[in-house]
Amino acid sequence: MSDIYKNKVLGIISGLSAAELPLFRAWIGNGASNDKLLLQLFDYSCEVIRNPKAGITYNKGEAWAACFGKLKYNDSRFRYLNSDLVMRLEEFILWRGNVKDERRREEVLLQEYGKRGSMKAWQSHFNQFDTYIKEEKVQDADFFSHAWEMEFTHLALMSAGKVVPDAAAITRAAGYLDRFYLIRKLQLCCEIFNVQNVFSQEHQVFLLDEILIHMKNRNYEDVPVIVIYYRILMTLRESENEDHYHTLRKLLREHESAVTTEELRDMYKYVLNYCIKKINLGNISWQGELFDIYRITVTNRVLMSEGFLSHRDFKNIVTIALRQNQVAWTGEFIEQFIHEVPPEERENAKLYNTANLLFHKRDYSGAIRVLQRVDFLDIFYDLDARSILLKTWFELDEQDSFEYHATAFRKFLKRNKSVSDYQRTIYENLIAFASRLMKAGTSASAIKKISSEISEKKNVADLRWLLAKIEERL
Repeated sequence: MSDIYKNKVLGIISGLSAAELPLFRAWIGNGASNDKLLLQLFDYSCEVIRNPKAGITYNKGEAWAACFGKLKYNDSRFRYLNSDLVMRLEEFILWRGNVKDERRREEVLLQEYGKRGSMKAWQSHFNQFDTYIKEEKVQDADFFSHAWEMEFTHLALMSAGKVVPDAAAITRAAGYLDRFYLIRKLQLCCEIFNVQNVFSQEHQVFLLDEILIHMKNRNYEDVPVIVIYYRILMTLRESENEDHYHTLRKLLREHESAVTTEELRDMYKYVLNYCIKKINLGNISWQGELFDIYRITVTNRVLMSEGFLSHRDFKNIVTIALRQNQVAWTGEFIEQFIHEVPPEERENAKLYNTANLLFHKRDYSGAIRVLQRVDFLDIFYDLDARSILLKTWFELDEQDSFEYHATAFRKFLKRNKSVSDYQRTIYENLIAFASRLMKAGTSASAIKKISSEISEKKNVADLRWLLAKIEERL
């Protein structure tokens, strides 16, 4: 385990951004004796974090020497110094958090002005809050939490007789709190039912029935985020009712500006997972729907996280686009968006997805050449690259190469513990059916039997390709 994870000081410092490191040095470097020691311990810790490849590791003796020189090591004093540095780091992080969180800053200011009797300053900030409420477009849980805190401070000062009574303040405060609770409760319920669907775990959800009844009787068109989370929850609870999905998709398109990009990304993940689940159940027609959603998320860049598109999302988009025979679109997508993939994953993503594109263009030799350069560090790349090779040898009608690769693929699935049971099943079925189809040749009866068995199983990787090969031979 890295020193960063074993040492509390290193763990906290490693979480500071490049811009925050000099700010923290200024924070503790005020010239006092103990602050100089803290600064020396901080600088030593930064050196350890900066140079992991040089083999520099955290050493108590070296850390002590960096602070106290040749003075004999004293464990109690060293521990106190570390505790002081942790305390100063925590104070700095809290300060930075408040500086960056404008809403929290306003809440604290309003509370403090009220307590201190600075009512002119208080009124000025409360007037700004009133403008904020009227103009803010992103009305999510954080918005209503902030509104509740500000209005509750207002109520407290009304009770103390420090501000003019406002009969509507209680109604406003209650409305903000109710909306905050509903959003967070529905959001949590979505996650709970999502986990239950994946891991088959049952969870008791307090007040869920009452909330669902309330949602049926109350229209929250004025708070889109509540309606969106309600529809997400219903797609999870009643997945067979596709009206929930289509309503949800419409809501997301109409109210993109009502939530942050980060929250919109999480919402679209539920939509993508719904489509993928439908496809995994054998509803191939949902591949077109999945492609449409991916095109939307490419256009509005909602899948981007910290400025990058993950290599898995990049690969998924290419895969579903090619399954829809969107060859030209895929080529343009790879060219335009490969630079959006994180640098350390970019080369592998380009090679694999280019190979997949070449396969769909029937440039089989080109696909093989490119795949030979892919670094199989990710199990998903490994599985899909092997699948492409299997299909390539099938398309080339190279029976010996096909059999050799099929055998190697089976052994890989059997021995690799990183492969899930579901992945093992769908890829083993692909190998089995493709092998039987290869051996069936032009025998109509054998091909029809394979087709019948596939329609019963459905849980087969690259099912659409396999069905296309069957259709070609009948």
